[in-house]
Amino acid sequence: MRAIGSAVVTVFATVMLGLGAAQASQSTPGAAAITVEKAKEIALSQVRGTVEEAELEVRDGKHVWEVEVDLGNGEDRDVIIDAASGEVLSVEG
Repeated sequence: MRAIGSAVVTVFATVMLGLGAAQASQSTPGAAAITVEKAKEIALSQVRGTVEEAELEVRDGKHVWEVEVDLGNGEDRDVIIDAASGEVLSVEG
């Protein structure tokens, strides 16, 4: 019984890892022609401050970089950048 349970766990883990890899390959290559470093550079050209984080997201079916910039005065701004073209779509906050 223990061997069967172990085999089920192994198969489940393999399937889940395979699904994760498939999802990653679908969402990253080609989706983001703009690298995270370029997205940070673009954000800082729009807003003065320090980049706190940058995340690749999907908004309205489009891959975008959301770059959070700390203004140094207790406020921050989110710069939304088209991940394919590098176009700044909005500055929020």
